[in-house]
Amino acid sequence: MKKNLILICLIISISSFAKERTKNSFWAGVFSKKELTTDYSWWSEAQLRYSFDQGGVGQFLYRTGALYTIDNDHGIGLLYGYITTGEVKEHRWTFQHTQTYSNSESSKLSSRTRLEYKDNENSEDDSWRFRYLFRFDKNKGVYWNEVFLNLTDEKNANHQIFERNRLFIGSSAEVFNSKIEYGYLNQYVPRDNSSVIEHIATIYFFM
Repeated sequence: MKKNLILICLIISISSFAKERTKNSFWAGVFSKKELTTDYSWWSEAQLRYSFDQGGVGQFLYRTGALYTIDNDHGIGLLYGYITTGEVKEHRWTFQHTQTYSNSESSKLSSRTRLEYKDNENSEDDSWRFRYLFRFDKNKGVYWNEVFLNLTDEKNANHQIFERNRLFIGSSAEVFNSKIEYGYLNQYVPRDNSSVIEHIATIYFFM
């Protein structure tokens, strides 16, 4: 816990000297995985993202879909997401692959790869995006980093391939047969004119 606080303070301190604009937010999410058969399960999640700078909800996300377990280390899934960001409404189809590299009683090393097709109701410019998340769990500590890459020319990202990066430092706890993950999420969004660093307090409930 002390190491996590030191890392979080270090990241925030470095960010304070950067030239990028800073934002402050709070994200909460509820996630559920229900087994249908030995190999198949159903995934559902809802996330609420509150912006302190705007003084209100910045984004709401709902995602659901089918997951298939290939073996003990590999799994795939087909997911559908509905996202509202202000007046913007987006439909997002996702193919994902998860992999476990090592798993013991005290630690776990894993990754998640996603290919997303984003259909924006307010625009005719549909787009594709690639995401790669690398995660390390150690005792109650949770650490992961996720990179986002645009596969199509997207105006909102100033035509850049590197779309954003998320770095999470936190902890997990068992509560009433459910797991809670909470901590600090740093989101960096590069832009030509004014890049953004977002400091996000997070809490996720896994049912």
